Amino acid sequence: MMARKSPRTSRSVWEDQTTEYNPDAPAVQSAIRSERLKRRALLWIAWVVVPLCLLVSLGLAASNTSNQKPTDLSKASTAANASPGKAAAFAAVQQWLAGDPSPLPGGALISWNGFTVEDPPPADPDSAAPAPTYRFESHVFTLARGAQMFTATVQVAVDGPASAMATSSPALSPVLNAQLTDTVVPWFGVKTTTATVPVQDAVKSWATAYASGDPNALRRAVQDKDVDHTYVPLSDVASVADVRITSAADVPTDDKTKKPTQMIVRVELSLWWNGSQPPADAVENRKPAPITYDLLIDDADTASPFVVAWGPAGTGTTLKAQANALTGVDLQQLKAPTTTVPSPTSTEGEEGEGE
Repeated sequence: MMARKSPRTSRSVWEDQTTEYNPDAPAVQSAIRSERLKRRALLWIAWVVVPLCLLVSLGLAASNTSNQKPTDLSKASTAANASPGKAAAFAAVQQWLAGDPSPLPGGALISWNGFTVEDPPPADPDSAAPAPTYRFESHVFTLARGAQMFTATVQVAVDGPASAMATSSPALSPVLNAQLTDTVVPWFGVKTTTATVPVQDAVKSWATAYASGDPNALRRAVQDKDVDHTYVPLSDVASVADVRITSAADVPTDDKTKKPTQMIVRVELSLWWNGSQPPADAVENRKPAPITYDLLIDDADTASPFVVAWGPAGTGTTLKAQANALTGVDLQQLKAPTTTVPSPTSTEGEEGEGE
């Protein structure tokens, strides 16, 4: 007598649960075997394949991180700027400008702006003529003639890493230099205002210390109490010809209900360097072209503000206190000035009005 097989206890959700199937039927037996294989496959994927893939991914990520080398900026610069045709293009433009008579009287080479490449076409199998081995490079320069600006493009044939020859004289195209009609504010995200008299005095004190050549005087001017900090001033300056504040703005605070305590100012600093001062009978208002800085002023809302940081024009909103400090620098390495810098006779230029 054959043993009776136990009925299926697990029914597929896709089956009609009210119907009883003959467990000995071939179709039912095939379905049971298929379900068992599927369950085993799912268990294998869940407990073996997925953890193994996760371990492999983590290993590859760790390997890439450990083997990652810092970017070589020199190679990046070479890749962007190097070309065998660059020297030939430079020589062609300079020789063209030096022509007699000059093709662009008073013209001067301002900059090299880059180049584009045109590779030769592939060889034509139906033609007996050999395919060119050289490529074309079109190098673009900026030229100036007085207030006029031009782009000059020179085509160069380059064959290999060392052979290059200009194929033409430069092609000139004028550069538009339209002036902005809108009022330009020095910084985004701040509201311009007027520098107070104490702020103007703080800027004058900083300018005198910055041009003094004395690191200690400059550190005192910025009121940095850290003895390990050193500030590098300008040296070889004979005198400060002028200090002019051209723009000022309050630094916004996180709490809008509180009055700002810091201010940024744009300052034009005119200097007389040793050996460059005018004679005593020179015109009184004659002075050198200014050097421009953005300054960060602390305690700007008090009677005793002071400069805590400075940088090129445009950096005002990013300046942080003591950002110019150097740590671990021997003061003996900084030469003291040979002359005393007198206090500047300062004027304040027109400043932006509150918007």
